[in-house]
Amino acid sequence: MAEWKQGLARLAPVHAPCPGFRTGQWLSVHAAALDFLASTAEAAAALGWTTLELFGVHPVVGVSRVDCCGALMVSGGSPIAEVTPALIRYRNGLAYRRTPPGGPSVPVWAFGAEGAASTAGAPPKSL
Repeated sequence: MAEWKQGLARLAPVHAPCPGFRTGQWLSVHAAALDFLASTAEAAAALGWTTLELFGVHPVVGVSRVDCCGALMVSGGSPIAEVTPALIRYRNGLAYRRTPPGGPSVPVWAFGAEGAASTAGAPPKSL
């Protein structure tokens, strides 16, 4: 949980940390993630939810690849209402089902970090 709090604390709520968020959406997602850390993170950690299952994004295209994203990154800013071993339910009634990621993923606070793309198996960027 300390990694989650420290990682999220490095991100500005007014600047989306990666591509794929609609204008202004990151502000809501960031607020919902802070609410999660204050109220539900301990339960999620006890149930074995991982950093990538919660805060993951694709290392190159961010939240544009939702199959690589964690529950908090695809929440649309809706706060978490329930955490179980199999799913996270948002207050708006939608749910994120725990499944293996569909591709490479990094914590949102590591997006764009030097080497993240090559670590994820993506080809190096050309100039």
